[in-house]
Amino acid sequence: MVSGSLGKWYLEVPNSNQVFKNHPKKFRLEVGDVTSHLLREYVLQGNNHPAKDYPDLFSKEFPQAVLTYEWKSSMSDVSKVLNDEKVVNHPTLLQDQNVRRRNGKANPRVWVDVLFIDQLAKNIPVELGVAQEYYILCLLHIVAGSDSLMHRGWCLWELGLRAHANKESLIIGTLGLQVSSWKF
Repeated sequence: MVSGSLGKWYLEVPNSNQVFKNHPKKFRLEVGDVTSHLLREYVLQGNNHPAKDYPDLFSKEFPQAVLTYEWKSSMSDVSKVLNDEKVVNHPTLLQDQNVRRRNGKANPRVWVDVLFIDQLAKNIPVELGVAQEYYILCLLHIVAGSDSLMHRGWCLWELGLRAHANKESLIIGTLGLQVSSWKF
């Protein structure tokens, strides 16, 4: 589901033997309950980066797609977007020989910000510069639409990068906009 270039930073995070041990409501946190806010907090508390616990879900190869979504979305919601028929059957992904296939459908490596931006970085502008390259260079930009996505500054920045690069953004869901007319 999630792949992209990992920085060396995650190697410095200590091992943990209990994944998501700090979640107060449950013994074990189900993947569907995980949000980017919770994942960031987990790493900031010194716990293991998910790449240590789930190395088969990560790759050091350049991703084919990049994701825009709201951090309040659960990973199960994100997974639904990434497995949407419009994504797995997208011509840009299917035509690229480097994109993996699963049952004849595209199974791209996807760059997800919370997993690949160093959450412990002292120099966030450097991390955002790296992120900018992914949004500009990836084959496809997948947008997990929601009613409030267009009110989120980071999401608008990501959409703007793609538009400025004259690259495609595939919107899954709605953006919650009601436009009756445009005057130019």
